[in-house]
Amino acid sequence: EDEKKNGIDLRFFNHHQMIARQFFARIPYDYAQQMRDPDAAFRLVVFGSGETAKALLVQALQVMHTINPASPDIIVCGADAELAGRQLAAEYPGAAMVASIKYMTFDGAYDHILNEFVIDPPAHLVPVVIVAFDDDSANLKLSLEILHATPAAAFRVYALNYHNDGLNALLKSRQRRLNRLTFFGSLESVCQVELITQERLDMTARSIHEDYLQQLAPQQGSVSESDAYKHSWDRLNEQAKDANRAQADHIAYKLAMCGKLVETQEQDAGVQEALSFTAEEVEMLAQVEHTRWMAQRYLAGWRYGAQRDDQRRLHPSLVDWVMLPEAEKQKDRDVVLRIPHLARRNGGRR
Repeated sequence: EDEKKNGIDLRFFNHHQMIARQFFARIPYDYAQQMRDPDAAFRLVVFGSGETAKALLVQALQVMHTINPASPDIIVCGADAELAGRQLAAEYPGAAMVASIKYMTFDGAYDHILNEFVIDPPAHLVPVVIVAFDDDSANLKLSLEILHATPAAAFRVYALNYHNDGLNALLKSRQRRLNRLTFFGSLESVCQVELITQERLDMTARSIHEDYLQQLAPQQGSVSESDAYKHSWDRLNEQAKDANRAQADHIAYKLAMCGKLVETQEQDAGVQEALSFTAEEVEMLAQVEHTRWMAQRYLAGWRYGAQRDDQRRLHPSLVDWVMLPEAEKQKDRDVVLRIPHLARRNGGRR
């Protein structure tokens, strides 16, 4: 506070969370075809149990919601995986309500893990292997071993690489087999002013909240919405901001599910005006949005209650789609119907 009085703007940021948001922003592009399959279920196999691995897990629980409600299925492998599981359960007691999470002790032997969870998966199961230890060299070593031990084009491998942004391009120029390997999480890519201040990542989240406030204005005095969400963006607490961020981060997933995700912002600029959804797409995406919203609430500590109680974090809408009142279903449809407006407003930027 003293530094603020002196004109210094002091910011604290979590680079693990920023890496996780960046990573899952790319997944809809890498798996756009699979996301259109209503039967496709994603299985994430995460090697590592440090802070970045934990951030990846939490972000997966927030945004990896697709047409198949059984997705995602998550396996976490690490030397202290069981401890990481207990810590996650303590911090996010509702995580078990969001997805199936299995913790396995990893002592360096990976064959049995790959054979059980990755190689020759059942039909429509999409395996995604993420190597996210705290040490770059350990990530590179394990990733290359996995690639060498498995058939070409079997699945993608993503390796956390904090300190060498050029390694990905260097390796890919050498061997075609390494096209399956992608590095992510370099500190160069996240330690930028626009990201540290959240100006870039939060652009769409801010727009979502501003739209929400405009819709709320005619309903002054409504008891159906929490007071925590009725402030301007700069006055929101972090939990309320995170709720908007999760909704923003999921837009690309919704577009991928109906085949409307484009490859680049340049292409996006040409199709924003034409972006729209059919009635069937709105209904499908609204159901996915409800699943995503429930996941965000469970992770924030909410649970079902016949009457809404913000102090006790109880909410009557934490039920399956078929049990929702029509007015609540319409809220999810409205979220989908606002996506074209947000795309035009923000020029495709997140």
